[in-house]
Amino acid sequence: MPCSSEWPSDVDSQRLRDLDLATRVACELARHVSTSQMSAEAKKWVEAHREADRRREERARLEAERALAKRKALAKLTPAERKALGL
Repeated sequence: MPCSSEWPSDVDSQRLRDLDLATRVACELARHVSTSQMSAEAKKWVEAHREADRRREERARLEAERALAKRKALAKLTPAERKALGL
């Protein structure tokens, strides 16, 4: 899971690296713990992060499916058809 913080680009680079590390650590921990003992704020962050991860994984899965479908379709083309399409 490619976790990172989503902060504005004007944040200084060391602070951004620190925030990315903290986000990756929190993400890793959140995947392995129950939210039942967490504060409301922590629970909200974990649930939002899990949902963002789910959406990111779904986008990756759909992109992989599209890429496979494209490769299969292109494999069916003759060299002349590829040339006609500029491929």
